[in-house]
Amino acid sequence: PAPQDFWMQITAGESVYGIFRDEQKHDVVLFANHNAYQPQAMRLSFTEAAKKVELFDRSTGEWATLELEDGAVAFEIPPAAAELVRVSR
Repeated sequence: PAPQDFWMQITAGESVYGIFRDEQKHDVVLFANHNAYQPQAMRLSFTEAAKKVELFDRSTGEWATLELEDGAVAFEIPPAAAELVRVSR
């Protein structure tokens, strides 16, 4: 788990993750599902105001906006897969 004062918290789902910065200074998080048999229903909450949260769509090669509700977003990671999330804050 992340420290309690970290800007992002995982409030549902299990994953391994790494955080990077892109050229535009967005935070980009790679979430990997360690379970080869079950998807993970992820929920992220943000302690700092996230202006925009996007999920990379591999089929289109574009970023798709995730709807922020009460400072949180939800998405699913398929079994044995990974998802990229970009956060503007």
